[in-house]
Amino acid sequence: MPPLHVTPEQRKLRLHRTLLLSAGAAYLVWWLYVRVALPNAFNPLGSRALVVALFGVVYGASYASKAVARNLDVWLSACGSLATAHYFYLFDRNSGDLEWVVGSYITVAAVCAIMQTSRALILYSLAVAALSVAFLVRRPEATYAVFLPGMLTNLLFANVGLHGRLRLLARLEESHARVESLFDAGFDGIAVHEKGTIRQVNGALGPLLGYSREELVGKAVPALFGPEASALAHAMVAGEREAPYEADAIRSDGSRVTVEVIGKRHLLDGREMQQVAFRDLTERKRAEAELLRANRDLESFSYTVAHDLRAPLRGIAGFSQVLVQDHGDRLDAEGQRLLEKIGARAETMGRLIDALLGLARLTRKELRRESVDLTKHAEAIVKELRAGEPERAVDVVIQSGIVAQGDARLLRAVLDNLIGNAWKFTERRSSPRVAFGAVDGDDGLPVYYVEDNGAGFDMAHVGKLFGPFQRLHTIEEYPGIGIGLASVQRIVDRHGGRVWAEGAVDQGAKFYFTLP
Repeated sequence: MPPLHVTPEQRKLRLHRTLLLSAGAAYLVWWLYVRVALPNAFNPLGSRALVVALFGVVYGASYASKAVARNLDVWLSACGSLATAHYFYLFDRNSGDLEWVVGSYITVAAVCAIMQTSRALILYSLAVAALSVAFLVRRPEATYAVFLPGMLTNLLFANVGLHGRLRLLARLEESHARVESLFDAGFDGIAVHEKGTIRQVNGALGPLLGYSREELVGKAVPALFGPEASALAHAMVAGEREAPYEADAIRSDGSRVTVEVIGKRHLLDGREMQQVAFRDLTERKRAEAELLRANRDLESFSYTVAHDLRAPLRGIAGFSQVLVQDHGDRLDAEGQRLLEKIGARAETMGRLIDALLGLARLTRKELRRESVDLTKHAEAIVKELRAGEPERAVDVVIQSGIVAQGDARLLRAVLDNLIGNAWKFTERRSSPRVAFGAVDGDDGLPVYYVEDNGAGFDMAHVGKLFGPFQRLHTIEEYPGIGIGLASVQRIVDRHGGRVWAEGAVDQGAKFYFTLP
């Protein structure tokens, strides 16, 4: 298999040069054959050697001149035409013997066969047609003139057949060139190996590992990895592993680069090959490390702030209580009311701190995916709400048989918040109604929803719903700290789903979420 970096133009140039040398050598060997088979024939070595020398001159010029190299197919056609003209000269001098007639057919057919482009074939055919017509005009009485029209017919069929084949080959070559170009332009480094030995590489692999293409071709794939990844590399080469894995590749200078390795086996020209992609994970690893560091810093900051805030909050609440208990008789009603407000605000701030810490924990806890009966959790939540407010008569409809895949603890929190909000925001309705169910989405996956006929909201402010501490109603209207929907969004995001809402003022709200 030729290396990937050899272009179609380079391959074509190599082929034309090979054909020049081969055709020249064959024409010289043909002199020896005639010398042995027809010792009395007119067969001078000098003129034949001059024709062969022209082949050599054109061959050398293809290295010295880019113009000659670029149009070597035309020069090949010219050399073939000259050799055929020389053969016709010998044909004429030998009075059209039958052996020379057969030889002329062989010569023309052979040269037509080695023409590799349509223009070269056409040029050669025109030259042979001109020679044939000239011979017919020159010696119409000669016996071999009968064979020359057959020669022209032979050329016609050769052009029709070979021209179509050459056009097909040209299209295949263009398609192959496009595929190679796409292969070479990939962002990931790619190597194609046979039984562990690299045969081809694309343009990205060399810079990734610090090697040139030539240095990589012929290397063993396992040699590109460190000792700790050697077993995985050998398993991939043996076809025992196709799943992606991470490993440290060894660069030419001995340094290491973390890559994701993906191997795929396939057949190429009847040979079993494997394509291996090397994806540089350096930037991703750096970003992950920075994100982990930022999360640790944020976690540390959160706990520090929470700890530092709790002490003064406890002091504020404590001192307010002492003032009310020990010195309350010295304060008028307004002073006592203000002290009670201070204590209440301190308690609210404590709940806010707890809610912030709880929200931060949602992004750290590991997901444990399992089958979760959402219907059962919804029924339990409604039962608790009824027990907390037995005086309320809320019409609750829960669809049966709703099961999802996810973390049971976190999905319970989603339903707690959504159903709890629906219960809360319907408290001013004469006939409150809450529903939980699921419908099929456009992609065929279930979409879960919680619906109520409560206070609703203005869709112009829907973007604020899922932000921490974002409220569309005052605390006096509906108590709460504004963290529930933010928690819902984070939990659904961690499951790979999405959450959205629809509503209208005084007409209720409907919250949707998906769990892929």
